[in-house]
Amino acid sequence: FFFAFATMSAAGGWGKVVLGDGEHKDITIYGANWCPHCHKEMAHLANSGATFVDCADPTNQAECQAKGIQAFPTIFKGDKSVMGEASLEKLLKL
Repeated sequence: FFFAFATMSAAGGWGKVVLGDGEHKDITIYGANWCPHCHKEMAHLANSGATFVDCADPTNQAECQAKGIQAFPTIFKGDKSVMGEASLEKLLKL
């Protein structure tokens, strides 16, 4: 599991976490801190510059609802999305 970089927010979740300083800042992973598939996706995209948004954190629930998130992980690259785990190569083809 991929816990090392995340700290709990005051609301009890991870809030938003930027995965390193890579060039893929246009990728956003919507998930939950308790989701094992999200942990795998975060590990796949470690150091990519992607952002992980913890939808289980109350501070992010409005954003997750506005994006229509219904499954974890849901990954956006710009305005295109994919549900489930995806490699960086797959995301770059979106």
